[in-house]
Amino acid sequence: MALRTEFLRKLKRVMEYRTDSIKRMVIPGVAKKWDRKKRDKLRRELLDSASQVLVREIARKEFKKLVHNRRLRSISGRGIQNRFDHVFSWARRNLHGPIVYSFWKGSRCLYVGKGRSYKRLRGYRGSIYLMVADSLKTWRVKSRNKLASAECLAVHLFNPSRNENHPAKVKWGKRCPVCRRHRGLKNGLDSLLRLKG
Repeated sequence: MALRTEFLRKLKRVMEYRTDSIKRMVIPGVAKKWDRKKRDKLRRELLDSASQVLVREIARKEFKKLVHNRRLRSISGRGIQNRFDHVFSWARRNLHGPIVYSFWKGSRCLYVGKGRSYKRLRGYRGSIYLMVADSLKTWRVKSRNKLASAECLAVHLFNPSRNENHPAKVKWGKRCPVCRRHRGLKNGLDSLLRLKG
């Protein structure tokens, strides 16, 4: 509830800036400064606040609809090759179908990825994630066309520290509901926060 309240407070502040010049035409006084710098700062704050609300209220529920069979594997062994062998042989025995996976160090998510099968983990042979991370969490995705959406929702939920790029979009896949609403919000804010007009 606090996140919603914060979002509404910021939206009210934006509206005050936008309507202040109109108010000053009727009620004399000094209008609040409205320039590109102020606009961009308010837009950024409002989008961040909206993202927090969307992730909290939508992402977890939608993620649960797309995945099942969460599995956790601790990453142990001496040396990268040994650690990889343990993880990959476990994955070959236990993971079937499309997956979303994440590398964790304690309670901090390092990286989120997706794969059509457990074979995607083969790409992490020699990866620094195998040395840094202490566990691997995987979820089986219900169908391949939901894979990109499930990965995107996992990125929103776990906020990985090492994902440099946003998850890839695919033409045949379902779109992430958080990103879809966020894009609509951006478009609405752009028209609301124009400097002229």
